[in-house]
Amino acid sequence: MRPISIRRFELFYLLAVALGILNGILSWNTTMAAMEQQSPEAAAIMPAATAVGLAIGLGISLLLWFFVARRASNVARWILIVLYALGLLSFLYTLSMGTMAGGGVSMALMLLSYVLEAIAIYMTFRPDADAWLKGQGPAEEQARPFE
Repeated sequence: MRPISIRRFELFYLLAVALGILNGILSWNTTMAAMEQQSPEAAAIMPAATAVGLAIGLGISLLLWFFVARRASNVARWILIVLYALGLLSFLYTLSMGTMAGGGVSMALMLLSYVLEAIAIYMTFRPDADAWLKGQGPAEEQARPFE
């Protein structure tokens, strides 16, 4: 059985991903308008390119969730942390520049998503999860798919 901290990681992380999806849906029109203002020539491909980018980001998020929560991958945990830090820095830079598309609702959803993801990452460093991710837990507690 997976440690309780890993199950909590899963809950907080998937909630953060769901908020990211919701934010993408709610701010789609505003984002497209802002991108069109910056580059009217590329307006035709922007929706498709943005959708592909969002799908790739979602795929990476779900892969990281799977490898951390279901396969006990310590490497995936550190990749998740690096991507979280880069995303947070990008978010803070966007806030400082005042170029946040979508306004207050989008900012609030992103902030809540980052908080939930920080809590999820914290859960991976609790003693039970840390030992499990490092392969130091009892054999029956090691990662088994779909448990």
